[in-house]
Amino acid sequence: TCAWCNAETAKDGQTRNGAAIRFINDVIDLVYEWMEEPENEPYRRDNLVCYFFAYSSSAIPPVEFNASTGKWQALEGCEMGPHTGVYFAPNSDFCFYADMLDPVNKRGNDYLNAWLDISDNFWFWGYGGFHRASTYYMNSENLFNNDFFRLLAKENCSYFFNEVIDQGETGTAWNNLKTYTQYKLS
Repeated sequence: TCAWCNAETAKDGQTRNGAAIRFINDVIDLVYEWMEEPENEPYRRDNLVCYFFAYSSSAIPPVEFNASTGKWQALEGCEMGPHTGVYFAPNSDFCFYADMLDPVNKRGNDYLNAWLDISDNFWFWGYGGFHRASTYYMNSENLFNNDFFRLLAKENCSYFFNEVIDQGETGTAWNNLKTYTQYKLS
């Protein structure tokens, strides 16, 4: 990482995402200023959001838990601007074979709920069991159940990508049907 990122990370002491959020907030503010110029009118968009990919070590949100409100709050200086979004990809923070409320998923749930609490613009990238036999009968993604989809809908998650379904033979046919059905019923 560069010296600027290291210095910015030192401000939070916990995660590099504070530096990423400050950087993205600054960049998207400059883009909105640029769009305000009369000569840039053809490019103006009122709903432009700049998302960053919260993945691996960057999946850790820069937050602290506020016991009096029961919600996560951004560390000082790590607040997400109205045009900054997070694309949360918790590759190792969830056990995708277990229900989302299973105690094994506490860390993943804490991260998920923290991002939902501090961001008005949220996308989710899901993973699953990578099976090569497409007709293998197994509920490979118990995390993605009605509770999960209801939570994302309640919190206005505007995009959900399920990687295992996109990888051709790696998703099971049964799991694809299960995920689709639960999404529709939620």
